[in-house]
Amino acid sequence: MKKKSGFTLAEILVTLGIIGIVAALTTPSLVGSYQKSKIGPTLRKFMNTIETANQHIMGNEDVDKLSVAATTSEEYMEKLAKYLKGSLGRKDDGSVGTLQDASLDIYNYSGNSSRTPTTDIPFYTFATGDAFALDFYDSSTISTNKQYARDSYKGIVATIWYDINGLETKPNRIGKDVFLFYLDNNGTLVPYGGRQYGNAYSNANAQQLWKEAGSDACNEDSVNYGLTCSGSIADNDWKVIYE
Repeated sequence: MKKKSGFTLAEILVTLGIIGIVAALTTPSLVGSYQKSKIGPTLRKFMNTIETANQHIMGNEDVDKLSVAATTSEEYMEKLAKYLKGSLGRKDDGSVGTLQDASLDIYNYSGNSSRTPTTDIPFYTFATGDAFALDFYDSSTISTNKQYARDSYKGIVATIWYDINGLETKPNRIGKDVFLFYLDNNGTLVPYGGRQYGNAYSNANAQQLWKEAGSDACNEDSVNYGLTCSGSIADNDWKVIYE
């Protein structure tokens, strides 16, 4: 008798079942890896966008310091918005709005309050959906931080909290989708806790805070993780490496 070739329906169903199980097990890991691979390039693009806009702002005013071109966070954000594609947060009267006005919260962090974003700060949402908020931009802060600046840096004028997937999209967690940058008075955006930060402001040459143990470390499992993740990513060829 001639033997039949091919597979039975039962064999096909078992095979499909095995494929489904394998796919279910591997898909979350693949999706997570893909999402992590996009973070570095996204951060670089954001930095380039803001720095280019800052050069336009200072160039139009013919000054070499942001604090001279704009003396308040609201004035700076208004001028910055002219060179970006998206929308600045607004109040009902048309003035610059804040995270508090929009009932938004961009962080999940219970550590050093001096570096924790507040809700009464202006924000901007790009046409692509990502967004950022600007914290402490005032003359007293600028003069205080000037003494720590080195080389071509002119002092920290603000902290910037960049959310890669938008302020209304969770997890809104520092180091996961929210990243901390320092805005220098020369228009440069500095990833916090990395080599560039160390060279610009630290007494220790090229200090890399993300390498140190503690709540500031770029640690995926810690409640307080994340403040130095932007510096870690920049130092590791724009790749996400959790401690």
